[in-house]
Amino acid sequence: MLFPWNVSRVEQAALCKRVGDVVSACDAWDIPLILEPVLIGAPRTEEVIIEEEKIARIAYDLGAHIIKIAFPGEERTHRLVEELKVPLVIAGGPLAGEPSETVDAIARTIRAGARGVIVGRNIWQRETDVAEKLLSEVAALTRSVSFDD
Repeated sequence: MLFPWNVSRVEQAALCKRVGDVVSACDAWDIPLILEPVLIGAPRTEEVIIEEEKIARIAYDLGAHIIKIAFPGEERTHRLVEELKVPLVIAGGPLAGEPSETVDAIARTIRAGARGVIVGRNIWQRETDVAEKLLSEVAALTRSVSFDD
């Protein structure tokens, strides 16, 4: 569920209530809610990254079972993983850069302790042969990790 925070206070309050309702429904059905805190349309500046960290904490407080964020860097990801105590997954974002940059970002994500990546456009919008190779590398990275809990 998208959790856009750069809206009015009235919309933020309504969104928080909606998230609470969805969390309750998910709990009743034993379905995890992935909540994606984001500032829609905002450039990836330092200020935006800091604000999205704060919004991730709000998502946690509202009961999100899994939090999906844009990769804020290895150190920040590690800090959020330790602090939030729910699985954190990293969004792949729009098609950008070389495939090797995507693989590197995923490797840094895994080293930081994130539980997974949700990568779509950054793979599927590439040429088929490049996408298949990239997907193979991502699969190898994600399968190399095990968790104790």
